[in-house]
Amino acid sequence: PGKFVSAIDTRENKPVLKPEGSPAFLDQVERKLIEPPARAGAAKSLPVYPTQLMESFNALLICLIGSFFFRCRKRYGEVFFLVGILYCAQRFVLEILRDDNPAIFLGLTISQNLSIVFGIICLVLFVQSRRLPPNVAATAAAGVPPAGMPAAKPRKGATAAGG
Repeated sequence: PGKFVSAIDTRENKPVLKPEGSPAFLDQVERKLIEPPARAGAAKSLPVYPTQLMESFNALLICLIGSFFFRCRKRYGEVFFLVGILYCAQRFVLEILRDDNPAIFLGLTISQNLSIVFGIICLVLFVQSRRLPPNVAATAAAGVPPAGMPAAKPRKGATAAGG
């Protein structure tokens, strides 16, 4: 109940109580989770989670994981599908904490339903891409010569600076 948030109280490192008039407060009053205030400025919302901060941290983490796997990729698209799977999983979990979207289908929000659909698509394509032989261009871009091929020789007249 009342989980939408856009800030966190850093002094106490816990979910914040939103002031009267905030989206979290108005939503909680509308759903009768809290009583409307008797006088202006006297009421606070129920505690809410800092989902925007959580999502920012998760995006950074997904970026770092994708960057790490990009260096050792063997096929085109596998890093894209991996990042898609991770994003869909984190989006689904964060939507559990948020409370600003109504349930649409199967008791889940539209973001959760889309996360399931696109997560499954990315998972199927990731598994399918892993069954293909390694891509010569992808392995060469990662600095790994393809099996059975010698390392590329420099062009005639080329300098170390690439000219």
